[in-house]
Amino acid sequence: MIDGFTKVTDRDAAVYTRRLAAEEGMFLGNSAGAAIKGLRQIHEQVGFTKDDVVVILFHDHGSRYVGKFFNDDWMLEKGWLNEDGSYLPDEK
Repeated sequence: MIDGFTKVTDRDAAVYTRRLAAEEGMFLGNSAGAAIKGLRQIHEQVGFTKDDVVVILFHDHGSRYVGKFFNDDWMLEKGWLNEDGSYLPDEK
């Protein structure tokens, strides 16, 4: 059963994929970044209670994305990373 959905931009998915690696030590694929960003968006829209259960499955590994999302030059070329390596603010 699907209760709803939310759209995530390619840039936000890429940034959250990198953040999962840097902040949580989870070297995952781009769909994982999209899932986490989507979860944050849903939380902002409807919120969660302490009794809510949320399950997210991460099904791919980051090794497929070394030349893209984990490559600073590629991210800069796309305009998804600041020159100093910091992330741009989330898109809405």
